[in-house]
Amino acid sequence: MNVFIPTGYCRGTYRLFKVKDSPNLLNIRAKLTILVSSAPRKLRRELLSFIKAIGRSWRKAVAREREREREMIGQVDSVPILGKLFCSTSEAVLVVRKRPHMVGGGGFVVTDSDQKVVFKVDGCGILGTKGELVLRDADGEPLLLIRRKRGIVQALSMYGQWKGYGFDYEGSQKPVFKLKEPNSFCLSSDYPIRISIEPKGRNDWDFEVKGSFPDKSCTIIDFKGNIVAQIGVKEDAERLMGSKDLYHVAIKPGMDQAFVFGVTAVLDYIYNESTRC
Repeated sequence: MNVFIPTGYCRGTYRLFKVKDSPNLLNIRAKLTILVSSAPRKLRRELLSFIKAIGRSWRKAVAREREREREMIGQVDSVPILGKLFCSTSEAVLVVRKRPHMVGGGGFVVTDSDQKVVFKVDGCGILGTKGELVLRDADGEPLLLIRRKRGIVQALSMYGQWKGYGFDYEGSQKPVFKLKEPNSFCLSSDYPIRISIEPKGRNDWDFEVKGSFPDKSCTIIDFKGNIVAQIGVKEDAERLMGSKDLYHVAIKPGMDQAFVFGVTAVLDYIYNESTRC
Protein backbone atom coordinates (compact mmCIF):
# COMPACT_ATOMS: atom_id res chain seq x y z
CA MET A 1 0.00 0.00 0.00
CA ASN A 2 1.47 3.36 -1.06
CA VAL A 3 0.47 6.45 0.94
CA PHE A 4 1.55 10.09 0.83
CA ILE A 5 2.55 11.29 4.30
CA PRO A 6 2.63 15.01 5.05
CA THR A 7 6.20 15.76 6.12
CA GLY A 8 5.94 19.53 6.41
CA TYR A 9 2.56 20.61 7.66
CA CYS A 10 3.06 24.39 7.24
CA ARG A 11 4.71 24.10 3.83
CA GLY A 12 2.23 21.45 2.59
CA THR A 13 4.99 19.11 1.31
CA TYR A 14 4.47 15.34 1.05
CA ARG A 15 6.65 12.23 0.73
CA LEU A 16 5.75 8.87 -0.82
CA PHE A 17 5.87 6.10 1.79
CA LYS A 18 5.45 2.36 1.21
CA VAL A 19 3.72 0.84 4.20
CA LYS A 20 4.36 -2.75 3.12
CA ASP A 21 8.13 -2.15 3.08
CA SER A 22 8.25 -0.88 6.64
CA PRO A 23 10.18 -3.09 9.09
CA ASN A 24 8.48 -1.54 12.10
CA LEU A 25 4.97 -0.37 11.38
CA LEU A 26 4.00 -0.03 15.03
CA ASN A 27 6.90 2.32 15.71
CA ILE A 28 5.90 4.55 12.79
CA ARG A 29 2.30 4.50 13.93
CA ALA A 30 3.29 5.61 17.42
CA LYS A 31 5.36 8.51 16.09
CA LEU A 32 2.54 9.67 13.84
CA THR A 33 0.10 9.55 16.75
CA ILE A 34 2.32 12.00 18.64
CA LEU A 35 2.50 14.30 15.61
CA VAL A 36 -1.29 14.49 15.32
CA SER A 37 -1.54 16.84 18.27
CA SER A 38 0.82 19.37 16.64
CA ALA A 39 -0.64 19.08 13.14
CA PRO A 40 -2.98 21.70 11.66
CA ARG A 41 -6.64 20.89 12.18
CA LYS A 42 -7.23 20.22 8.46
CA LEU A 43 -4.54 17.55 8.39
CA ARG A 44 -5.54 15.72 11.57
CA ARG A 45 -8.29 13.71 9.88
CA GLU A 46 -5.88 12.65 7.13
CA LEU A 47 -3.26 11.62 9.68
CA LEU A 48 -5.75 9.69 11.79
CA SER A 49 -6.93 7.79 8.69
CA PHE A 50 -3.33 6.98 7.83
CA ILE A 51 -2.64 5.75 11.37
CA LYS A 52 -5.62 3.41 11.13
CA ALA A 53 -4.36 2.19 7.74
CA ILE A 54 -0.96 1.36 9.26
CA GLY A 55 -2.68 -0.59 12.04
CA ARG A 56 -4.67 -2.61 9.51
CA SER A 57 -1.53 -3.28 7.43
CA TRP A 58 0.35 -4.47 10.49
CA ARG A 59 -2.44 -6.83 11.53
CA LYS A 60 -2.61 -8.27 8.00
CA ALA A 61 1.16 -8.73 7.93
CA VAL A 62 1.06 -10.60 11.25
CA ALA A 63 -1.81 -12.78 10.01
CA ARG A 64 0.13 -13.64 6.83
CA GLU A 65 3.23 -14.53 8.85
CA ARG A 66 1.22 -16.80 11.15
CA GLU A 67 -0.38 -18.46 8.15
CA ARG A 68 3.07 -19.14 6.65
CA GLU A 69 4.19 -20.68 9.95
CA ARG A 70 1.11 -22.92 10.01
CA GLU A 71 1.82 -23.99 6.43
CA MET A 72 5.43 -24.83 7.31
CA ILE A 73 4.28 -26.92 10.28
CA GLY A 74 1.68 -28.57 8.08
CA GLN A 75 4.37 -29.60 5.60
CA VAL A 76 6.03 -31.73 8.29
CA ASP A 77 3.89 -34.83 8.77
CA SER A 78 4.47 -35.77 12.37
CA VAL A 79 4.63 -39.51 13.12
CA PRO A 80 4.41 -39.71 16.94
CA ILE A 81 4.68 -43.47 17.53
CA LEU A 82 5.89 -43.19 21.12
CA GLY A 83 5.00 -39.52 21.48
CA LYS A 84 5.28 -36.03 19.96
CA LEU A 85 8.11 -35.33 22.41
CA PHE A 86 10.39 -37.44 20.19
CA CYS A 87 9.43 -35.73 16.90
CA SER A 88 11.36 -32.75 15.54
CA THR A 89 10.38 -30.20 12.89
CA SER A 90 13.89 -30.41 11.43
CA GLU A 91 16.17 -33.26 10.43
CA ALA A 92 18.15 -34.74 13.32
CA VAL A 93 21.56 -36.37 12.88
CA LEU A 94 22.44 -38.40 15.97
CA VAL A 95 25.56 -40.43 16.69
CA VAL A 96 25.59 -44.03 17.92
CA ARG A 97 28.56 -45.13 20.01
CA LYS A 98 28.78 -48.78 21.00
CA ARG A 99 29.72 -49.57 24.57
CA PRO A 100 33.13 -51.22 25.10
CA HIS A 101 33.41 -54.80 23.82
CA MET A 102 34.54 -55.96 27.28
CA VAL A 103 30.89 -55.53 28.27
CA GLY A 104 29.24 -58.33 26.25
CA GLY A 105 25.78 -57.26 25.13
CA GLY A 106 26.32 -53.85 26.69
CA GLY A 107 24.38 -51.97 24.03
CA PHE A 108 25.05 -48.45 22.82
CA VAL A 109 24.62 -44.76 23.58
CA VAL A 110 23.06 -42.13 21.29
CA THR A 111 24.30 -38.52 21.41
CA ASP A 112 23.51 -35.29 19.58
CA SER A 113 25.88 -32.82 17.89
CA ASP A 114 26.79 -31.36 21.31
CA GLN A 115 27.70 -34.86 22.57
CA LYS A 116 24.75 -34.83 24.96
CA VAL A 117 23.17 -38.21 25.59
CA VAL A 118 19.73 -38.53 23.97
CA PHE A 119 19.04 -42.27 24.27
CA LYS A 120 20.65 -45.37 25.75
CA VAL A 121 20.09 -48.99 24.76
CA ASP A 122 20.73 -51.80 27.23
CA GLY A 123 21.51 -55.20 25.72
CA CYS A 124 21.29 -58.68 27.19
CA GLY A 125 24.68 -58.25 28.88
CA ILE A 126 23.17 -55.61 31.18
CA LEU A 127 19.65 -56.99 31.43
CA GLY A 128 20.77 -60.61 31.89
CA THR A 129 18.13 -61.93 29.48
CA LYS A 130 18.77 -62.98 25.90
CA GLY A 131 16.41 -61.63 23.27
CA GLU A 132 15.49 -58.62 25.38
CA LEU A 133 16.41 -54.94 24.94
CA VAL A 134 15.51 -51.71 26.68
CA LEU A 135 15.58 -48.23 25.15
CA ARG A 136 16.01 -45.47 27.74
CA ASP A 137 15.96 -41.68 27.63
CA ALA A 138 18.87 -39.48 28.69
CA ASP A 139 17.86 -39.77 32.37
CA GLY A 140 17.76 -43.55 32.22
CA GLU A 141 13.97 -43.84 32.25
CA PRO A 142 12.70 -46.78 30.14
CA LEU A 143 10.87 -45.86 26.95
CA LEU A 144 10.69 -49.21 25.16
CA LEU A 145 10.94 -52.83 26.25
CA ILE A 146 11.70 -54.97 23.21
CA ARG A 147 11.39 -58.76 23.30
CA ARG A 148 12.04 -61.50 20.79
CA LYS A 149 9.25 -64.03 20.50
CA ARG A 150 10.38 -67.55 21.27
CA GLY A 151 9.12 -71.08 20.77
CA ILE A 152 9.31 -73.99 18.36
CA VAL A 153 6.85 -72.38 15.96
CA GLN A 154 9.07 -69.30 15.67
CA ALA A 155 12.19 -71.43 15.23
CA LEU A 156 10.64 -73.28 12.28
CA SER A 157 9.03 -70.20 10.75
CA MET A 158 10.59 -68.22 7.91
CA TYR A 159 10.33 -65.13 10.11
CA GLY A 160 11.31 -64.36 13.66
CA GLN A 161 9.29 -61.78 15.51
CA TRP A 162 10.10 -58.93 17.86
CA LYS A 163 7.62 -56.85 19.83
CA GLY A 164 8.20 -53.40 21.29
CA TYR A 165 6.24 -52.25 24.34
CA GLY A 166 5.90 -48.71 25.61
CA PHE A 167 4.89 -47.64 29.10
CA ASP A 168 1.82 -45.65 30.07
CA TYR A 169 1.56 -43.23 33.02
CA GLU A 170 0.85 -46.10 35.40
CA GLY A 171 3.88 -48.04 34.24
CA SER A 172 1.85 -50.68 32.41
CA GLN A 173 3.17 -52.06 29.14
CA LYS A 174 1.37 -51.36 25.87
CA PRO A 175 2.29 -52.76 22.43
CA VAL A 176 3.91 -50.20 20.12
CA PHE A 177 5.37 -52.09 17.17
CA LYS A 178 6.08 -55.53 15.77
CA LEU A 179 9.19 -56.33 13.71
CA LYS A 180 9.53 -59.40 11.51
CA GLU A 181 13.03 -60.64 10.75
CA PRO A 182 13.92 -63.42 8.32
CA ASN A 183 15.37 -66.38 10.16
CA SER A 184 19.08 -67.07 9.61
CA PHE A 185 18.49 -69.64 6.87
CA CYS A 186 16.69 -67.04 4.73
CA LEU A 187 18.34 -63.80 5.82
CA SER A 188 18.58 -62.12 2.42
CA SER A 189 17.18 -59.24 0.41
CA ASP A 190 14.38 -61.54 -0.79
CA TYR A 191 12.99 -61.55 2.75
CA PRO A 192 12.98 -57.94 3.96
CA ILE A 193 12.80 -56.79 7.56
CA ARG A 194 9.44 -55.10 8.05
CA ILE A 195 7.82 -53.27 10.95
CA SER A 196 4.15 -52.75 11.68
CA ILE A 197 2.76 -50.30 14.23
CA GLU A 198 0.43 -51.55 16.94
CA PRO A 199 -2.52 -51.59 16.93
CA LYS A 200 -2.36 -52.80 13.35
CA GLY A 201 -3.88 -50.53 10.72
CA ARG A 202 -4.93 -51.11 7.14
CA ASN A 203 -1.42 -51.95 5.89
CA ASP A 204 0.34 -55.28 6.28
CA TRP A 205 3.45 -53.33 7.22
CA ASP A 206 4.31 -49.69 7.91
CA PHE A 207 8.10 -49.54 7.63
CA GLU A 208 10.83 -51.55 5.92
CA VAL A 209 14.61 -51.74 6.28
CA LYS A 210 16.56 -51.41 3.01
CA GLY A 211 20.29 -51.92 2.52
CA SER A 212 22.97 -53.43 4.75
CA PHE A 213 22.99 -52.71 8.47
CA PRO A 214 26.33 -54.52 9.10
CA ASP A 215 27.93 -52.17 6.55
CA LYS A 216 26.11 -49.21 8.14
CA SER A 217 24.56 -48.37 4.81
CA CYS A 218 20.83 -48.76 5.10
CA THR A 219 17.59 -46.82 5.24
CA ILE A 220 14.20 -47.15 6.89
CA ILE A 221 11.35 -46.37 4.53
CA ASP A 222 7.60 -46.10 5.10
CA PHE A 223 4.97 -48.05 3.15
CA LYS A 224 4.82 -45.23 0.59
CA GLY A 225 8.54 -45.58 -0.15
CA ASN A 226 9.57 -42.36 1.65
CA ILE A 227 12.88 -42.45 3.53
CA VAL A 228 12.33 -41.69 7.23
CA ALA A 229 15.82 -42.53 8.54
CA GLN A 230 19.28 -43.27 7.16
CA ILE A 231 22.06 -45.16 8.89
CA GLY A 232 25.61 -44.45 7.77
CA VAL A 233 29.21 -44.05 8.85
CA LYS A 234 31.69 -41.35 7.90
CA GLU A 235 34.83 -42.56 6.16
CA ASP A 236 37.21 -40.56 8.35
CA ALA A 237 35.65 -42.01 11.50
CA GLU A 238 35.94 -45.54 10.10
CA ARG A 239 39.61 -45.00 9.20
CA LEU A 240 40.35 -43.56 12.63
CA MET A 241 38.63 -46.30 14.61
CA GLY A 242 39.24 -49.18 12.19
CA SER A 243 35.64 -50.32 12.66
CA LYS A 244 32.03 -49.20 12.45
CA ASP A 245 31.58 -48.85 16.21
CA LEU A 246 30.72 -45.18 15.68
CA TYR A 247 28.02 -44.36 13.16
CA HIS A 248 25.27 -41.81 12.61
CA VAL A 249 21.53 -41.96 12.08
CA ALA A 250 19.85 -39.14 10.14
CA ILE A 251 16.15 -38.91 10.96
CA LYS A 252 13.74 -36.95 8.79
CA PRO A 253 11.56 -34.14 10.22
CA GLY A 254 8.44 -35.34 12.01
CA MET A 255 9.66 -38.91 12.51
CA ASP A 256 9.62 -40.41 16.00
CA GLN A 257 13.29 -40.66 16.99
CA ALA A 258 12.71 -43.04 19.90
CA PHE A 259 10.97 -45.48 17.55
CA VAL A 260 13.86 -45.28 15.06
CA PHE A 261 16.38 -46.22 17.74
CA GLY A 262 14.13 -49.00 18.97
CA VAL A 263 14.34 -50.47 15.46
CA THR A 264 18.10 -49.77 15.36
CA ALA A 265 18.51 -51.71 18.61
CA VAL A 266 16.76 -54.75 17.11
CA LEU A 267 18.91 -54.55 13.96
CA ASP A 268 22.00 -54.39 16.17
CA TYR A 269 20.91 -57.58 17.93
CA ILE A 270 19.93 -59.43 14.75
CA TYR A 271 23.37 -58.86 13.25
CA ASN A 272 25.28 -59.95 16.40
CA GLU A 273 26.57 -56.54 17.41
CA SER A 274 26.72 -54.57 20.67
CA THR A 275 23.37 -55.63 22.21
CA ARG A 276 23.88 -59.37 21.79
CA CYS A 277 25.70 -61.63 24.25
